Amino acid sequence: MRRLLKHSGCSKIVRSLQPQKDPRRRSSATPHKVAFEDGDEMAVFQQPVRGFTLLEVMVALAIMASVILTVLGAVNYHLSIITEERDSTALTILARAKLFELEQQGVPQKAEGTLAPAHPELSWQAEQFPTDLPVLRKLVLRVWRTSDKREVVLERYLVPK
Repeated sequence: MRRLLKHSGCSKIVRSLQPQKDPRRRSSATPHKVAFEDGDEMAVFQQPVRGFTLLEVMVALAIMASVILTVLGAVNYHLSIITEERDSTALTILARAKLFELEQQGVPQKAEGTLAPAHPELSWQAEQFPTDLPVLRKLVLRVWRTSDKREVVLERYLVPK
């Protein structure tokens, strides 16, 4: 049931004073009477205050900030690991290619150089060593970057021809 009230030249539709009993609605709105200067009364349903307090918002922001900082730290750490592994993989591939090239050309007793023109920042050094077995020779190839001293060492056992 609704009734039409006129107040201050405006028409307003107001609900009846009896709260509706809808089982789906879980509102705890309670009717309050409001009196106007001209003697009219009107029922106003006041909803409970909804929202968060400042303290709750600040706690939620602090929790989110700590989670975000933790995630960013983990991402940064893993990106540095990926970079190191990528560099290590590139050095290993280049060292294997140089080792194959040395085997094809004939392995000198001792040699060194750079991987220029493709990679002038990388240097290499190859050296043969005797082993306990007179039939085998140990070839050690070092490839390193001159700027940060990262290096890869490959060892291969050769049978002299």
